[in-house]
Amino acid sequence: QFQRTNTASALNNFGALSTYLKEKGESFFLAKIAGGEGHAGGVQLTESSDGYLAIQRVIAELADAENQTLYAFSQTSDGVSSRQASFLTEVTLEPREASLRRAALLLQGRLPTEAERTAAGSDAGLRKVLRSFMEGAPFREFVVTSVNDRLLTEGTVTPLNSAFNHFVKLHNEKARVSLTNDEEVFIGHEVEAGLKRAAGELVAYVIENEHPYSEILTANYMMMNPVVNTWLEGSASFSVNDDAQLFKPSTIRGYYYGSALEEVEFRENSNSTFRVVGEPVKNFPHAGLLSDFGFISRYPTTATNRNRARARWVFYHFLGIDIEKSSQRPTDEASLSDRNNPTMNNPNCTVCHSLLDPVAGAFQNWDEDNFYRGNERDGLDRFYKHPQDGTRSLYQNGDLWYRDMRDPGLFDKKITERDNTLSVLAELIVNEPLFKTASASFWWWPVFGKPLLDKPAVEADNGYAAKLAGYRAQQDAIEDFAESLAKNLNAKDMLIEMFMSPWFSGESVASYTFDSAHFESKFGSEQLLTPEQLARKTRALTGVAWRTNKSLDGIVNSQYDKLSVLLGGIDSEAVTERAIELTPTMTSILMTHATESACIAVARQFATPLGERSLFTLVEETTLPLAVASSSNTLPSENQGDWKTLSLSAEVGIGPHTFSIMFSNPYCNWTGTECLDQRKLYVDSATVVSPSGVKKKIRGNDPRLITSYSNGNPNCYSQGGGYSLCFGGSLSFDLTITEPGHYTFESMLSAELAPSLEGYVEVQLVLKANSGILTATTKNATAIKNQISMLFERLHGTSVAADSEKVMQVYEIFAAALIADQESDYSVWGFENCKLDQDGFFYEDVFTAEEVASFAITVPGQNHYDYDWDVLGPLRHRVTFDPLSSKYAWTAVMMYMLSHYD
Repeated sequence: QFQRTNTASALNNFGALSTYLKEKGESFFLAKIAGGEGHAGGVQLTESSDGYLAIQRVIAELADAENQTLYAFSQTSDGVSSRQASFLTEVTLEPREASLRRAALLLQGRLPTEAERTAAGSDAGLRKVLRSFMEGAPFREFVVTSVNDRLLTEGTVTPLNSAFNHFVKLHNEKARVSLTNDEEVFIGHEVEAGLKRAAGELVAYVIENEHPYSEILTANYMMMNPVVNTWLEGSASFSVNDDAQLFKPSTIRGYYYGSALEEVEFRENSNSTFRVVGEPVKNFPHAGLLSDFGFISRYPTTATNRNRARARWVFYHFLGIDIEKSSQRPTDEASLSDRNNPTMNNPNCTVCHSLLDPVAGAFQNWDEDNFYRGNERDGLDRFYKHPQDGTRSLYQNGDLWYRDMRDPGLFDKKITERDNTLSVLAELIVNEPLFKTASASFWWWPVFGKPLLDKPAVEADNGYAAKLAGYRAQQDAIEDFAESLAKNLNAKDMLIEMFMSPWFSGESVASYTFDSAHFESKFGSEQLLTPEQLARKTRALTGVAWRTNKSLDGIVNSQYDKLSVLLGGIDSEAVTERAIELTPTMTSILMTHATESACIAVARQFATPLGERSLFTLVEETTLPLAVASSSNTLPSENQGDWKTLSLSAEVGIGPHTFSIMFSNPYCNWTGTECLDQRKLYVDSATVVSPSGVKKKIRGNDPRLITSYSNGNPNCYSQGGGYSLCFGGSLSFDLTITEPGHYTFESMLSAELAPSLEGYVEVQLVLKANSGILTATTKNATAIKNQISMLFERLHGTSVAADSEKVMQVYEIFAAALIADQESDYSVWGFENCKLDQDGFFYEDVFTAEEVASFAITVPGQNHYDYDWDVLGPLRHRVTFDPLSSKYAWTAVMMYMLSHYD
């Protein structure tokens, strides 16, 4: 069986085999194995044997991998690794299906389909499936979130200040809102939301459409949704039905200088209104992420900063250079006493500023309010142009940059362009080899869920050797990923190789020589889910949108967002780095998440037809471990005395059993003090017909019939006419089977209906064996264990046999919960307490559109529905009613599954 194993000997042998195949051919090699071509060793494997077929697959794998990188080792001519052999020696990758599953959840927020699992049977197939994941709304969300994790544009306070009149259409709207105090409808908030997201949408657009990845910086456009496009007067076209989630490439056509505007009405506080009397700025100088409003606002400039913050992060994100760590900061007084323009003249300062300041100069046209030449002439600060201490300024008319700083450029390349300096800078950056390695570094955390190591500096530090080994291994991997990007500048190629690498799917190692280095680099396939990933995974696997709802205006509100920081996420302002390990607070929230989601998931599943379920595909709520047979019936009776016979047939073995008649859909039109009308079930008798034809009849008021209890009160009452009256619950009697074979159980029943609610009485007939539930070997017990095994595979991604100890442990949880609820006087309320409202999408997902319309009420002035509980109550009861306690038991199982480490 071919294993995805990366060991030195394996790769060396594969290399020798690959060379042999090239020289001799596949057919020659296979013929030798089968004893042909004069093979001295005779027949080793027949052509129809499993071993022969397995070797055929190995050869196919080698052919697939012909031009692929073997990441465990960077091969040299002698077949020995030159770089990573030590760090990744004897690393075994997880099965492809495991990598496929995690990639599908990460990129698409769902499990892979059966067709995708089949297609990913080889490494080449897995690569193709991975590429297919890199499109659509879920993938774009992955990219947008990942980009924000690095650029933190969501944390900018005001990406575009509408108090300025450069975007006159938006400014006049802001003035109108200020005048009318109609702040709630101010469109500027939606514009800001779109601008904060635009950077991520740009990167997503470039990757998804397989444009050259360099376009993230060189794009002569920005991404706009309909709102941004309208108020910035963009060039894109949208239809009236397009929502704010749709972004398209667009260019700004509504940016004006003051000379092109005329004041219409003066108001204080920047609330004057204007009209256009001139032309807008033509060919607005877009430069991809470099001119993105969110980016330049996140790293603003000041009179003393002079765009250096922007330059610092350009180096960090797009060239992989951390200026602040590139040199030791001087701390002695002598080094810091120089006042003769130290950034230009003091060697202690120029070591960094000689790199930093030219890139800062490339931002020369963007002022401290984040506008392009906001004063129409330049972006220089007023303190430089008009010193307040009375000294003479270096400024000369027409200057665009500071005369006491270095000229704009990158490294040794100057930028002489004056209007589109960022575009020139972008071209210089993307032509640098460092851009490719920085791009691989940019995507390291989003793909692997862990940070890159910094190069350790002090050899005497504890763990220095391990950290250095981990750092070098990561850098070697980055070089490899950068090479795959450099071929066609296609980011999908790079991302695929990252997903295929041991850094994503390394599962185990056979040697612990480099265990410390693995630990320091967080090497391996495990990664902590982010809040966003947890939300998508929970929704995909269980259907539950935990503490999430959508308002009438389409805005989705979620506790995942509100609890993001506590769950290890970021707010892009104060908290800017995600947690990679669990904390006590996170564990507490995740336990609540599991507890509240468990019963909702169970309710969703059993409210769905068996063939459409994703979790409980082998069981029904009537599937009880000791149940020999059961049936769900509609009783076609409308009045007391309208007796009908329901029957249940089963093959029954010797031993004690219990037969139950269960009232499945009781109803009371409750006023608070009484039932105006009510469904009632009348039980005249129950008859048992043995295999030999012997009949045994028990009347409905026979004391051997035992009723269930609700709220401490019996559900059924004996009547003088020989029958029992039931308002809910069940009637049961015990019997001992001495003659095995085919039995028939007949029940004579009638009903009284409730005029206020349509529908007949529903009745379940159940026969169960009175043996030990943990040792039960019934078909149902087997089905439950098989279902638990499937839950492990679906929810945890692990393969656990149905007869394993793990499954038995979970089966014991199921059994304990089932017995506890069945024996409780309040068992009917066990599952009724499930808080369906914790899932804001439950009603629209589970009920029909007509049903939702019957109870969902819109109220003028409110952004949410009110509910008609007289209609909703019975519908909820339909999915939470649990007369057999099976939903309660499965909830306990789901709590275990959802709170598990896996």
